[in-house]
Amino acid sequence: MKKNIIFALFSAFMVITIAVGFYMHWNLTAIAILLGMLFVGTICYLIGICRHLIMPSVNSWKEKIHKAYRKYIRRIAVNCGRKVNRWKLEDTGENHISLLSPIDDFKRHKEYIIRLKNAIDQPNVFNIALTGSYGAGKSSILKTFKAYYPEYHYVNVSLASFVEVNLSDGDNTVKGKEDGFEEQLEYSILQQLFYHVKATNIPESRFGRIERISKKKRILMVLGILLFVVANLCLFCQEQVTKYFLIPTEVLKSSFLFGISICVFIIGIWVVLFQLILFIKKISIKNLTLDKATLEFEEKKNVSIMNRYLDEILYFFQGNKYNVVIFEDIDRFENTHIFTKLRELNLILNQSEEIGRRIVFLYALKDDIFANAEERTKFFDYIVPVIPFVNASNSGDLFRRKITGLRIPEAEVSSSFITDISAFVNDMRVLTNVVNEFDLYRNLLDKKLKKDKLLAMILYKNLYPTDFSLLHQNKGVVYQTFFSAPKIRNEIIKDDWARLKEIDSEIQGISEETLRSIEELRAVIVGKLLKLWPGVGWEIYCNGYQTNISSLFSEENIQHILKGKIYFIRNGYNSSSRQPNLDEIKSTLGESYKYSVRKKYIQSVANNKIENLRDERRTFMDEIAAIDKYTLSDIAKADRDIFEHVEIPKGEEEKYKVLKYFLEKGYIDEEYFFYISIFHEGRLTPSDQEFLLSIKFNAPKEFDYKLQEIPSLIQNLSGVDYDHKGILNKDLLKFCLLHEDEYEDECDTILKQMVVHEQYIDLLYQFMQEGNCVPTFIKRLAHIDKNVWKSLDMDKKHTNKDKDRVISTLFKYADINDIRAINASYPFNTYINDNNNYSDLFEDIDQVRARELLDLLNLNVQSLIDDSNAADTYSYIYENNMYALTLDNIKVIFKHNDLPVVNLDSAIYTSIKETDLNELQGYVHQELPTFVENLMFAPSNTNESSDTIVSLMDEDIKLDDIIKLIKHNDTLWDDCKDITDKDVVSTLFAENKIKMTFENVKHYCSCIDSWNIDNTLAAFMNRNNEKSMEEFTKLVESNDAHEIELLLSVVQADDIKDNIAYSVFNNHCLIDVWSKNLSQLNEKRVRYVVDEGIISISPSNYQDIITEHPLLSKYLLCKNPDSIISEWDEFAFSITTVVGMLSWVEYKKYHSFILNKIDLEGITPDIADALLSYFSKSDSEFNLSLYTEAMEKSSNPALKVLASTCCIAKRLIAMNELAGIFAKTKGIFEGLDKQGEVYSISKQIEGAQHFMEALHQSKYIGQVKEKGDYLTGKVLKRKPK
Repeated sequence: MKKNIIFALFSAFMVITIAVGFYMHWNLTAIAILLGMLFVGTICYLIGICRHLIMPSVNSWKEKIHKAYRKYIRRIAVNCGRKVNRWKLEDTGENHISLLSPIDDFKRHKEYIIRLKNAIDQPNVFNIALTGSYGAGKSSILKTFKAYYPEYHYVNVSLASFVEVNLSDGDNTVKGKEDGFEEQLEYSILQQLFYHVKATNIPESRFGRIERISKKKRILMVLGILLFVVANLCLFCQEQVTKYFLIPTEVLKSSFLFGISICVFIIGIWVVLFQLILFIKKISIKNLTLDKATLEFEEKKNVSIMNRYLDEILYFFQGNKYNVVIFEDIDRFENTHIFTKLRELNLILNQSEEIGRRIVFLYALKDDIFANAEERTKFFDYIVPVIPFVNASNSGDLFRRKITGLRIPEAEVSSSFITDISAFVNDMRVLTNVVNEFDLYRNLLDKKLKKDKLLAMILYKNLYPTDFSLLHQNKGVVYQTFFSAPKIRNEIIKDDWARLKEIDSEIQGISEETLRSIEELRAVIVGKLLKLWPGVGWEIYCNGYQTNISSLFSEENIQHILKGKIYFIRNGYNSSSRQPNLDEIKSTLGESYKYSVRKKYIQSVANNKIENLRDERRTFMDEIAAIDKYTLSDIAKADRDIFEHVEIPKGEEEKYKVLKYFLEKGYIDEEYFFYISIFHEGRLTPSDQEFLLSIKFNAPKEFDYKLQEIPSLIQNLSGVDYDHKGILNKDLLKFCLLHEDEYEDECDTILKQMVVHEQYIDLLYQFMQEGNCVPTFIKRLAHIDKNVWKSLDMDKKHTNKDKDRVISTLFKYADINDIRAINASYPFNTYINDNNNYSDLFEDIDQVRARELLDLLNLNVQSLIDDSNAADTYSYIYENNMYALTLDNIKVIFKHNDLPVVNLDSAIYTSIKETDLNELQGYVHQELPTFVENLMFAPSNTNESSDTIVSLMDEDIKLDDIIKLIKHNDTLWDDCKDITDKDVVSTLFAENKIKMTFENVKHYCSCIDSWNIDNTLAAFMNRNNEKSMEEFTKLVESNDAHEIELLLSVVQADDIKDNIAYSVFNNHCLIDVWSKNLSQLNEKRVRYVVDEGIISISPSNYQDIITEHPLLSKYLLCKNPDSIISEWDEFAFSITTVVGMLSWVEYKKYHSFILNKIDLEGITPDIADALLSYFSKSDSEFNLSLYTEAMEKSSNPALKVLASTCCIAKRLIAMNELAGIFAKTKGIFEGLDKQGEVYSISKQIEGAQHFMEALHQSKYIGQVKEKGDYLTGKVLKRKPK
């Protein structure tokens, strides 16, 4: 009640206020506000009144809103979660993807675009070809061109090669199929053209299309129809409208409504007529029947689709501005007729006045669409060739670049692998798709899968999609290939066993072969034949020809014998023939043997082929043992066809060559299912399942591959699985060893697989890190593998420290008998001796076991250790000579016995002999040759005493070693009188290891049995020059023949230094030893004894010396000329020497004496020339008889002229004597003896000018004249005396 009164008062107040406002002309805004307040108050009052009526509804809506709120909140939360996950994906995923569609790349396509632009702009170009192989990038070029030149109006026509042509069943002929195919192709081209534009752009086209009418357009159409109906009603049905709709007649007849109605009516009629015309144009009448008359239109079956719809095409280009039509993929149908029709169409379009613009057809084609160059160039106005962006030669680089873009390490997808497979990809789209799928698979599948094999699988998927799909159903070529692998393995084993039987048979035959040459085999056959020979009188015929017995041994006749072409024929009265029993002859070859087989066996024996066969047999046995583990790739390597049992449709073998290559190379292997499906976790973990499958398919995992559910894994393993090397796993072996009692057999089988594994030692070292199971591991391994130490020692990858740890564990835990067997197979001592590590190996082993091992190992310790804690080991090794005789070991022994070691480095044997170490001395004596070789020849051991070395000569030491010791040591021997071996003595002198004494020299000569100085002694004496001179200086005269011979050898030997010889010369006690053999001294020593006045130049000494040294003649004669002149006749000089004296300065004053001593009869042409040369000198003495004789006997015109010139100039010859000399001489002087005649002499003769002038001055000839090459002068007449 209260609320009602309040609302009544509020309403009255508001109504009054509003009335006042209207009356007072308040602002309309204020009045509107008051009206709003009144309206709101009224609404609130009404709600209050009706609250009890609407509250249930409000509660109901409230509940609905609440539910809707919760629903939307949940939806928002889900969407937010999805959004967050999407952000994560966007953050972690790759934003860039490689699309298969054409790309816009101006930089790469620049050259092509330039040429396309220039060609399109040419007014006479209408048909352009962009040619290149599939995948060359033609579509990308076109896309780039369209992007950069939008001013052209383009329309694209593209047909895929997988379009199926549906032909009518009624026409199955070849021509019918071709025609149908062309029609479908043409129709498809037209469809793409017309569906490229909106239907409104070509409203008059007869091609029916479903037009989608928008909601807005539908509303407008309904409104238009309603307006058209209303306009008709207003114009033609006014009475009915007034009657039924109660609209006044005045309104209907108003001019405004009438005008609008007329306009709407006219527009409506125009639209209806326009649509009716379009509809009629699209109608195609096939036949029209009126009563009994029928009108039919003949179908133009022979007219092509394009010709049939040419007006439509013209209409299309009239209604649109397209000036570049791009045709793609038309060439994939291998039909060139369509290009002819397209060219005709282009010609029609460009000649059409209705179109009025140039239209260019641009074709993207493959290069070989036309049969020859003429057709290509004839059809197109311009051709742009496209160099393939990808082909077999460069796909590897693109592959590598895209794989690198995925951030995959090169180690996972190697460059060589990409190069290998890229040869099969020559299409950019295929390459891109392979990389895209590879990226997806690698992110979805197990990250541990090998990326190179995954890439090969993806490539297989793209190249063979059908077979890949069948692989999921356990069908197809790949599945059949792997399924048939066991059958091929069995066949290989069967073939190998067959070959083994052949080898065994051949080995047996060779082993049983007793003959050693082919000649022996032939002799056996011929011998058997001769046993069947009837005897004398029977001739032997072989192959129809008579032959003798010796000829039967030839290879040709042996073959004739074994073929039965041998006969015995007796000629004469009772002629007959016999043929020997062939089987009896062949029986000599042995049962079931042929001659060729025996011959082969004999050759095998000679070539020692049996060893090769045994090696081959072992190889086959190893191969047979390994065949069960052959993968498909191994089968291919064995030269077997992996498709041998695969059903490939006939004629499709070439198609699967790439797949075969992948399988043979192992790119697709027995683990293929991991690369095509996702593993679902079950009782085994995924890693355990992967390991199990790796064993089943013989594709071993790494040794340290982690396993989790090992008991479950063991339950899933069969006995056969333990025979595969894939069973090797550190976790599995450790588990079995820790549960040795339960899995004893499993331990042994796994260890056996480890032993035969190619990485046996690596696995062993790897397992040695496993702590508590190592003792059990080593103990069982030593029992199984008796070559374990050999394998360890042959390994070069691991350090000796690693080996020591294994050996120490082996010595500590392995059974002694197993160690003994291992040592017998391959001794430990070499390694332990070489590495000086015995103390480390026996560190934690009790002494009893250590001594047992020492006896077993037969050590030769290289480095003794004098350790008080191990004294028992040291003493045991020392007392039993289990150490090597090395300097360090001997020092340890000396120090252990408190002996000085200072001289051990330089005189080890001498030092040992001076001690009381009987065990050491005995050991040294026992190993003396080795001791000498290893220690006495040490670089520092150079001071062994001479007595020590002499004592070795009584031992079993080679003489060569004694000599080497002498050379090696620096000891200087006092003498060698106790040594008679000439090689040893020679070494002492050759190496300068003995003092230089005359007695030692005499001992040397007596040892070599020669008292002449040899090279060794000469070198020795020269090295000891001062000492040698001292020794020879203090010698006294001796009558010993050997000493005299030795001294003579000293002064006569050129190898001896001169100072040493001079010391002998200077010893006057020895002058008689050498002075009688002056001719044997060399020139230098002769000069020495002459210059020093040790000897004088007597005629006998002179003759003795110049016999060997004629060049010393002048030297000797010039020492004392007066003495020589005084004893001239005793010297009996030769005329040559006498003439030579004329040129010696020392004999200048004796020239007249010497000239008188020259015998005229002894003058020879050479002597004559020498005399003339002498007479030609200005200071010479003159002897007319010698001059005359020389002039007569000399044949040298120049010398004659010169000598004569000199003598005439000095007026030594009278004129009358001169004419007589010229008369005797003749030659060039001929004519000079005839008075009154003109004498001529050639100017070419040396001295001719002076000669003529001398004659003229002597008034022997008249005036000298030149006449050509001659000088002339008239011989003057002289008065007779």
